Amino acid sequence: MIEKLALYHQQENDHIGLGKDRLYRIAALNQPAAIFNDLLAQLLAQQSIINTRGWLHLASHQLQLTELEQKSWQRIAQIMQQNSTPWWVRDLANECDLDEEELRALSYKLAQLGYISAIVKDRYVSHDYLISIANRVRAHIGHHQKLETAEFRTISQLGRKVAIQILEYFDKIGFTKRKFNYRELRDEGLLKG
Repeated sequence: MIEKLALYHQQENDHIGLGKDRLYRIAALNQPAAIFNDLLAQLLAQQSIINTRGWLHLASHQLQLTELEQKSWQRIAQIMQQNSTPWWVRDLANECDLDEEELRALSYKLAQLGYISAIVKDRYVSHDYLISIANRVRAHIGHHQKLETAEFRTISQLGRKVAIQILEYFDKIGFTKRKFNYRELRDEGLLKG
């Protein structure tokens, strides 16, 4: 499990970690879930693996913002709170009056910390926004057993392209699973506030 997490951190270093179900699939799929859960509980107790807002990561996978980065993040957070829909780095840089390349590097770090997430390359949303959307998806699927793309567009009030980007991001992180033209929940524990 630790080796798979280390490899994941190398390959996907713009994410803070993995959901429990995805870690199980990549690290211990041939083992009974009970053994995996017991081992994970031990690793969490030993703090070899850390759980940050539902994301599992190695204890060594930690970042901190500098004072200047913290000030920039406060501006970004305020703008994302006023308009929570996904932001392209270029548009956010213009809105925050920051250099685009500097914001790109900071966004990468903010994503690692779990403050924001890249739904596609260079397009970010706040963690709070993802939790809000995920809660609506959870409620809808809880009531209807599935979620179609058109229903997600209604729930999220987003255009088709960005709605699909978010749905595909949910599939990628293991929150949902695509079946035919609809989605089902895969990992109920992800993206809870």
